[in-house]
Amino acid sequence: MDFAFFNSVPLPERMGCAIKYDFHITNGRKTHLIHHTLTPLVMSQNGHIWLALCTMTQSARNTPGKVMMRIEKSSEYYEYNLTKKRWIRMLDVNLNEMEKDILHLSTQGYTMADIANKLCKSLDTIKACKRVLFAKLEVKNITEAISFAANYNLL
Repeated sequence: MDFAFFNSVPLPERMGCAIKYDFHITNGRKTHLIHHTLTPLVMSQNGHIWLALCTMTQSARNTPGKVMMRIEKSSEYYEYNLTKKRWIRMLDVNLNEMEKDILHLSTQGYTMADIANKLCKSLDTIKACKRVLFAKLEVKNITEAISFAANYNLL
């Protein structure tokens, strides 16, 4: 994989970059899909990563291999295409305020009926909004949506 692409990012922006990818980890017969994030903490004078924070969470995806680099406070990110062996610029998922509210309230354990009451919307409106949200994030349920939003800094 071409991580030299990281060096093409202007030096002041490199500290705000995060490289993220999903991979399987196996323990005996159990396999877990892990989301790994590598975030620079200290850079050398020539702009190379000297010290980084490595975090791992359960992936919201179903398959490994998604590799991306995000630049802080940017509405775009770069995804590594494994077939073409190059980085491709992508536009970030754009969530509206109601979608963000639904995610926030869901993380706090509120049911759809509770969320509808808190947002002064009908239950059908909340259900419809969640369907659109799941399609945007390419997930199947609220747990995957929350995980995806947390892993990809959408909240």
